[in-house]
Amino acid sequence: MSIEQEYYEDVLFWNDENIRENDRIRVKLTSDMIPKDVQSIVDIGCGNGIFVNYLTQNSRRFKPLMGVDRSKIALKFVKTDKVRANIDFLPFRAGEFDLVTCLEVIEHLPVKTYALGLRELCRISNKYVLISVPNNESLTNTENSGKLFLAVFRPHIQGLYETHPYIRGV
Repeated sequence: MSIEQEYYEDVLFWNDENIRENDRIRVKLTSDMIPKDVQSIVDIGCGNGIFVNYLTQNSRRFKPLMGVDRSKIALKFVKTDKVRANIDFLPFRAGEFDLVTCLEVIEHLPVKTYALGLRELCRISNKYVLISVPNNESLTNTENSGKLFLAVFRPHIQGLYETHPYIRGV
């Protein structure tokens, strides 16, 4: 097992006790951005399920609600349907979900995986892709996790992205 795999398969890393208040606020703000016409959601790179678990507890309208991560240990914390998979090869049909989320994941990907992963996110989306990445993050202050950039995209027929009015920095 590589050092990276060991890191992501450590139960202490995914423990719910490690969820900070800033993370909870971010999850609430992200859930508020879900367009009203969304019925099905998949969260790619869901980790311990912080986002899908929040949706499970606070909304009954999403069917299916699916978490996807490559970490077997992380998925043990997910309280909804879940699949173990990598972002660059997702085991879903084209257009299977109204909303595909990918929260604080793509900035960790190698260039080749990044390109393949973005294609996969768009491929399985029927309506929207919501991506968040750290923005203006403080690397010296661990109490301040910085701001996030959240954007909802509508995948274009040709595989390009059309921005949607939900784009904003949080």
